[in-house]
Amino acid sequence: MRFVGFQNYITQLNHEIFLQTISNTLLFVAIIVPSGFVVSLSLAVCVNKVVAKKLFRAVFFMPTMMSAVAVSLMWIWMFNREFGLINYILGLMGIPAVNWLGDPLTAVISITIVTVWQACGYDMVIYLSGLQQIPGSLYEAAEIDGANKIQQLFRITIPMLTPTMYFMLTISIIGVFQIFDRVMIMTQGGPLGATRTMVYDIYENAFRYSRFGNAIASSIILFFIIMGFTLLQTKISHRFIIYDQE
Repeated sequence: MRFVGFQNYITQLNHEIFLQTISNTLLFVAIIVPSGFVVSLSLAVCVNKVVAKKLFRAVFFMPTMMSAVAVSLMWIWMFNREFGLINYILGLMGIPAVNWLGDPLTAVISITIVTVWQACGYDMVIYLSGLQQIPGSLYEAAEIDGANKIQQLFRITIPMLTPTMYFMLTISIIGVFQIFDRVMIMTQGGPLGATRTMVYDIYENAFRYSRFGNAIASSIILFFIIMGFTLLQTKISHRFIIYDQE
């Protein structure tokens, strides 16, 4: 071992594959975080209006408790081009089979679907907890004033959920930046490096190629990227929370 200063950082930041992993990771963040937010919040709003809240909450929360390995293997079978369940259903509708895990675009979509499916139950429970803290008198007053359901959603529900949304968006962004297990099992970073993320690149450098210096440099770069996003989101969200309280 020898001291090389900042050479590992320079090497990584000038490496085409590492730059692609940053781009791929940012793409996953841009797709998964908004998708998960919409799905989980929609589920929470729907479940909050039904009678059997505990039953639906348990059903939607079950995927979160499953192992990522088991979930990934299950979805590999469902995405299989020849005998997968999804292509079978598409075939019944006259749609040709899709190579879900073999095409760069559909591989990204597949990883997104699996991630959102497994995480939305946990997010839904948090949003549901926040919804139950909103006083029912606000909705009653809004109905008396003639506000419809859409207006109540954007004028009451979402503003009152701002602190919960900030918390969930923060941990969601951090979680997606560290996405690894589904990529490792389902695509191994392929096809053509389309799903290769920063954590997967760190894993390969450290444990497949024994480039520990490069892996450590990548880890610290990832740390600063996550810290930067978190600080930026904290500053922006803090302003919105204060505004709602005023």
